[in-house]
Amino acid sequence: MPLRDKNEREAVAQVLRNKEESLRIDNSDGFHEIVDSMEERIGYVSACICMNCLDQFGLDLRKDSIECPHCKSDHVRTLLEMTNKRCPKCRSGYMDKL
Repeated sequence: MPLRDKNEREAVAQVLRNKEESLRIDNSDGFHEIVDSMEERIGYVSACICMNCLDQFGLDLRKDSIECPHCKSDHVRTLLEMTNKRCPKCRSGYMDKL
């Protein structure tokens, strides 16, 4: 999920710039609020391909719905899963490692 505006980006950047001692656990409300906010915004995008329409896109597999944004199919694979598998487009070659 992208950050909503520049102020949110600045707030997250400021937290990341602070030294560890500035994030004391004794301020548990503020600390947990910051951690929750950061976890909500941090993700890992995987390169994916729709096996139906062959659209390529990125998804955070832990947070996003596993569905093609183009055709809404759930027949989605990561490019890593497709390594050494038959090419879904030409069906004669094989997918190489990224």
